[in-house]
Amino acid sequence: MMKAIHPLPRAILIVSSFALLSACSNQIEPQASAQNASGHDIKEQEAVTPPSITPAHFPDAPRNLAQNITTQTIADGLDHPWGIAFLPNGDFLITEKYGSVKRIRPTDNLSSEPAAGIHHPIANSPEAVKLSQGGLQDIALSPDFATDQTVFISYSYGSPEENGLAVMRAKLINDSFEDIKIIYKSELRKGTRLHYGGRLLFMPDGNLMVTIGEGSRYREKSQKLDSDYGKTLRMTPDGAPAPGNPDLGPNALPHIYSYGHRNAQGIIYDAQSGNLWTHEHGPQGGDELNLMKAGVNYGWPVATYGIEYTGGTISPFTEYKGMQTPNLHWTPSIAPSGLTLYRGDLFPQWDGDIFVGSLKFNRVH
Repeated sequence: MMKAIHPLPRAILIVSSFALLSACSNQIEPQASAQNASGHDIKEQEAVTPPSITPAHFPDAPRNLAQNITTQTIADGLDHPWGIAFLPNGDFLITEKYGSVKRIRPTDNLSSEPAAGIHHPIANSPEAVKLSQGGLQDIALSPDFATDQTVFISYSYGSPEENGLAVMRAKLINDSFEDIKIIYKSELRKGTRLHYGGRLLFMPDGNLMVTIGEGSRYREKSQKLDSDYGKTLRMTPDGAPAPGNPDLGPNALPHIYSYGHRNAQGIIYDAQSGNLWTHEHGPQGGDELNLMKAGVNYGWPVATYGIEYTGGTISPFTEYKGMQTPNLHWTPSIAPSGLTLYRGDLFPQWDGDIFVGSLKFNRVH
C-alpha cells in the first residue's frame, strides 16, 4: 500500500510493505569464517573517523512531529512494490518485486471511492529471476528524461544456481519499454537468493551509482577488488566505468567507487551539502548509515557491530585500521530499506533530516 503526505506532489512519503525482510531472513546461508573474512591484506593506516553529526538528527526516541499529518491510500494491490520513480507529469513508476513495472496515476486513484489502486502495466518489463530477495529491484529516470524518455531498472538475472544483478536501460514509449539495452551484469557466480543490493542513483555529473550486495555466503568478496560483490559502482549511462573513479590497483574492477559493503538498499545525494549517503543491512545487528567517499573501504565483514543469525561471532572488530566506521548503526537491526533526505519549508523542523524505512518494524526513522 502506498500512502502520501499531503499536500501533493511536493511533500510525499511513499511507504511500501515488503514481506521478505532482508536483514531478518529465515533462509540462513552458510557463512565464511571470521578468519577467512578478516585474513586479507589491509593497508596499515589510521582508522577513518566519520564526521560528527548533530545528535538531534538521530535521537534515541522518535520525534513526535507528525500529529497533524493525514494519509490517503493512492494505490493498493501491488505485488511487493520495491522501487519508485517520479515522472515529470506526477505519475509514479513502481517496480513489483515479483511482477512487472507499473505506472500509477494518483489522480485516477484519488478520484475513486474507495481508492481503486488503478495500475497501468508497462510492456516489455525485465524478465527477472524471482528468487526470495531477487526479482525487480530499483528504477531511476535519466537526468534528461524530459527529452530522451530513458529509464534504468536493476533486477536479478540468471538461475537459482547462478545468478546476479543486471541493469537495463530503455525508452518509455506509450506504456512500453523500447530500445532495451543491458548496460551492466554482475559476475554470474552466486548460488544464493539473498543480498542483491540493486539501488540506483544518478549523480549531478550524469553518472549512475549502483549498489551490489555480497550474496550472503560470499561475504569475503566485499574485500576483494577483483569482484563487484559488496560494492558501490559508478558508471556512465552506457555502463562503462565512469571517468574519475578511484584507482584501487591493477587488479581492481574499474567500476568500483567504494567497497566493504554487505547489502546496501538505500542511496541518496543531497545537493545542498554535496553529501552522498547509503544505508545497508547488517546481519543480526549492525545495520549502517554511511557517508560515502570514493575509494573508501567500509569494513564488511572485517569490522561489524552485527553477529551471526546463529548467535556466533562474525568478527571481533567493530573498527579496523584503514576502514570507515559507520556514521550510525542500528543494533538491534531495523532492516533498513528506502532512504530520503528532506529539504523544504513545508516541514521546517525536518529540513536536512534523513528518513529511513524499517522493514522489520514497519515504521519510518
